[in-house]
Amino acid sequence: MRFPLHIYCVASYVITSRLFGSASIPAMASSKQTSLTILFDLFVLVCYGFLLTSSPVNCNDLEDTLFRDINTFRASSTYQLSAFERIKKADCFADKVADSLTDEPCSRAGDFENHPGTVPKLPDYNKLSKECHININTTRGGIILPTCIPKLEESLVLADYTKSYYKHYVLSSLYTGIGVGSKNQWVVVVFTTHDRHGSFNGTSAAFVLGLLRCVIGFFLGLFLVSALT
Repeated sequence: MRFPLHIYCVASYVITSRLFGSASIPAMASSKQTSLTILFDLFVLVCYGFLLTSSPVNCNDLEDTLFRDINTFRASSTYQLSAFERIKKADCFADKVADSLTDEPCSRAGDFENHPGTVPKLPDYNKLSKECHININTTRGGIILPTCIPKLEESLVLADYTKSYYKHYVLSSLYTGIGVGSKNQWVVVVFTTHDRHGSFNGTSAAFVLGLLRCVIGFFLGLFLVSALT
């Protein structure tokens, strides 16, 4: 079983706090030990917040309903296909895309579709990928399908994905996961693959760099505290 990164962060915090709080370190003065403990506490809290917000979780009834209804459609006696997996980073990306389309008219929905191997004609595509900590190279094999429905009537939203040519992608065995996002009249469904080129699950360089800076900052602070006490 794999645990989220912030669980490891909390576990490290508890264990190390115990060590700093209860262990006797003769070579270290009391004030110095206190400074190190405070520094470590701040480091853990910053990293914990960074990890928690690195890939936002969306809670939206319409999105959850659409995800469930698409899987019900696939599992019907007519098709008998396995359920899509909900991909967290694809959810994040779909939400970001929907947000970016808020001011676009519904008549342009088709302009923002993409096909495997092509780059979507989306505003700030690279920026949106980075905000969800997705390596852009893991998006090439996926599909991004937006639709625009005034007032987002649930039955019409589902029909757009199951009774239009989008149905081909919903029933394709090539795709194994989806992410769903919405904003105002826009709904975006991202179809992902197990293949790394369409997984939408690669860690971006920005995420790694951010975490590296967090660690470097901790050890730099540790060095300064040691030097000044």
